[in-house]
Amino acid sequence: MSIVEKIAQIEAEMARTQRNKATAGHLGLLKARLAKLRRELITPKGGGGGTGEGFDVAKTGDARVGFVGFPSVGKSTLLSNLAGVYSEVAAYEFTTLTTVPGCIKYKGAKIQLLDLPGIIEGAKDGKGRGRQVIAVARTCSLIFIVLDVLKPLGHKKIIERELEGYGIRLNKDPPNIVYRRKDKGGINLQTIGTQSELDLDLVKSILSEYKIHNADITLRYDATADDLIDVIEGNRIYIPCIYLLNKIDQITVEELDIIYRIPHCVPISAHHRWNFDDLLEKLWDYLQLLRIYTKPKGQLPDYESPVVLQSGLRTVEHFCDKLHRTIMKEFKYALVWGSSVKHQPQKVGKDHVVMNCVRVKLRHFFVIARVKNVANRSLSSEADALLSPRQFTKDVLLFKYENPRYYKMLTIFGTSQFIFWSALSFFNWTSPSDEKQNEEVQVDDEFLEKLRENFLLKFASKFSDYRALSGLYFALGYGCLLVTWLMALRSVRMLVLRKGGMDVTFVTYAPFGSSRMVTVPLATVSCARHRGAFRSQMPVKVFGRMFHFTLDKRGSFVRPDLFDVTRIENMAEKPVCTFVKRKRLGGGMRKAKESSEGSSSDEKEPTVIRVERKRRENPLIQGTSGIRSKKKREKGESSDSDREDVGVSYKANFQAREGPSDMGATATFELDTAHDRDARATFERTRKLNEELKDAPDDKVYRGMSTYGQFKDIKDNAKGSAGNKLNSVGPIRAPQNVRATVRWDYQPDICKDYKETGFCGFGDSCKFLHDRSDYKHGWQIERELEEGRYGADDDDASRYEVASDNDDDFPFKCIICRGSFKHPVVTRCKHYFCEKCALERYKKSQRCFACGAQTSGVFNPAKKLIERLKNEPEQKSSDDDDDEDDVDEDAAVDQEEKS
Repeated sequence: MSIVEKIAQIEAEMARTQRNKATAGHLGLLKARLAKLRRELITPKGGGGGTGEGFDVAKTGDARVGFVGFPSVGKSTLLSNLAGVYSEVAAYEFTTLTTVPGCIKYKGAKIQLLDLPGIIEGAKDGKGRGRQVIAVARTCSLIFIVLDVLKPLGHKKIIERELEGYGIRLNKDPPNIVYRRKDKGGINLQTIGTQSELDLDLVKSILSEYKIHNADITLRYDATADDLIDVIEGNRIYIPCIYLLNKIDQITVEELDIIYRIPHCVPISAHHRWNFDDLLEKLWDYLQLLRIYTKPKGQLPDYESPVVLQSGLRTVEHFCDKLHRTIMKEFKYALVWGSSVKHQPQKVGKDHVVMNCVRVKLRHFFVIARVKNVANRSLSSEADALLSPRQFTKDVLLFKYENPRYYKMLTIFGTSQFIFWSALSFFNWTSPSDEKQNEEVQVDDEFLEKLRENFLLKFASKFSDYRALSGLYFALGYGCLLVTWLMALRSVRMLVLRKGGMDVTFVTYAPFGSSRMVTVPLATVSCARHRGAFRSQMPVKVFGRMFHFTLDKRGSFVRPDLFDVTRIENMAEKPVCTFVKRKRLGGGMRKAKESSEGSSSDEKEPTVIRVERKRRENPLIQGTSGIRSKKKREKGESSDSDREDVGVSYKANFQAREGPSDMGATATFELDTAHDRDARATFERTRKLNEELKDAPDDKVYRGMSTYGQFKDIKDNAKGSAGNKLNSVGPIRAPQNVRATVRWDYQPDICKDYKETGFCGFGDSCKFLHDRSDYKHGWQIERELEEGRYGADDDDASRYEVASDNDDDFPFKCIICRGSFKHPVVTRCKHYFCEKCALERYKKSQRCFACGAQTSGVFNPAKKLIERLKNEPEQKSSDDDDDEDDVDEDAAVDQEEKS
């Protein structure tokens, strides 16, 4: 018997078996056997057959959408009008025999569309090459099930059954079931909430079919046997799905309104291109793609070509892998703008989860080798292999930045400034003086008019008395020319490492947009810091040249690995100056050593002496170690320098004031205390009050800490007064800078921590009530103060009363039809619906419309709600009668007052 026949036999047996509690275990066993046979049917068998023509195509773009449906429902027409790709269309079925790909770009994302051949009933069993078609559908991010609106909607269930038989679950989330296999211990089942279908016996029967006898299973919701089998199989694919009802141009508007009620449905007309906007918007919602915009340094974000990530891959690491897999090797941190961070921007790591439409700027981590001794340093074997002269068989481009128009305009501007200021200097120098202007000179009138119209001469004539300004004008123009030309000549256009790796060529911008090449030995090139430490311009020094070359960071480092560790081969013979600045070895200077007395030679031998670095004195640090070293350094000076240097000393200026002016910080005695507030008067008053309360009953009146009834007499001495917190040896004034603390107390059942702060360390396990309902906002308190109502309701005890929980809160509308209840019923999960709405819902799904719990078709009449609905008209009528009586009484009172 073949696998297909076994599957048909099991399906027939399941159809004959009645569903109840007694047959649940047998049905679960049959479902497990059916799932095993389906897996064997899906899994291809290894064989030596040749490769046939396949349906799959190369996956491109950010997402993949497959068109699945029966033949001649409009899949090819939809692809042609949606993506502009030709797909053969004809009036007969099975026109498309292979997969036809297409691509659209929507909201910056490239989405691949696949027109799959039509499937027929029994495709999951291999009919009509349906298994190959469904295998391609398993690789899609979204499935479009295209249906003909003129044909029965039963085709929808047939296609769903074919896809589910091949392990595809449409519009479902993975079951929230934890399954862990173990070596011993038996079956351990843990449930969270009530289970309407699964119990320990049914779980054991399902696992026994898979020969699993030791496992831990946790059910976190009301699961079914199918959900448990899907978790055990582990090969299910959960794909979102949209149902496209095509050819809506051939139905009425009333029929279209009914179609819109189908969940996950979009009515379209592929031929007339109707409702394509709604289709694309729903496609974007179901794909749940994430757009991230990159931001180059010093530039605006690139909003035209975002990096698109899928819903489950939303970390910075996935973003870097999308760009290039080698970025994570040099990744240090990323700057993120958007709703996923608090600050704009904020540094984040690779595990940060980004949200939609954010901007990201990456920072790479570059290794900088700082070496003290250039002659004796050694590089890693990897760098030696990379920078070997044998590798440089031709010139290598290290850096490139093309911006000739900017430097051309810059040099033209500098030249024009030089011409302007030079001409101004010339006219200022050659302008006639006052003495010569007084002389009578016969000049042609036309020449005078032209001379008056000359702007430069007018401007220069104002400063004709100051010929010294002519030199300033010329120097200013020459400075503009020098600066602009120097900027162009020192701005690097390209940096090339020559063949052999010994020389470097700087290609700079010459004046008026041309280029200039300078080739120097590699050993003479250095840089102050690593290129990652500069923001915009990176200066590069060449030994023997006055000015630096500058590299614009907006350019591209073609070979950053060579740029960072460039060297020559024989380092011991010739020191190398890399692109990292060397530290100066030693801070000494050469000095001629004086010859000894016995030396006959007049020549002085040169020696190297060290320049002592003086430590900066910090007057805020007190100590004696610095003083001793300072005395040693000043040993050769006069004796006056050996003074006692104690650093910083703090002395009192005796400006502290007594009394209330300094809040009692320096108070000693208070002589002007009122008699009734004196310590002695208070002591006597307390003794008298205690004598009165000695034998009297407790009247429950609070009189302060020192006026409670005492069991022993207070002695009139220093010891007795001190023991009772009274002072008879006084009066001593208490400091006024001591602040009083207020302790708020609440009802015994209220959590004080939550009442005061809004937080409780015990959380949900706290045995006290978490209530802050009587707290008011600041604006409410200010308004009550202005209106004089502040503290009016403090004595109202009713505001602490908790409403009774005996009254059932019934909904006033059915949540399915949004109308009043008609024959209300209630489910086991305590949700109320109309009887008709509940039965219609049960035809589509056996789960509750409100919470998604399994109903199993159990709907009981809501007796309490029915009684409440019956009593409502009577209550309304009684309320109306009371209102009429009140109106009559008010009218009678008004009439009496008028009379």
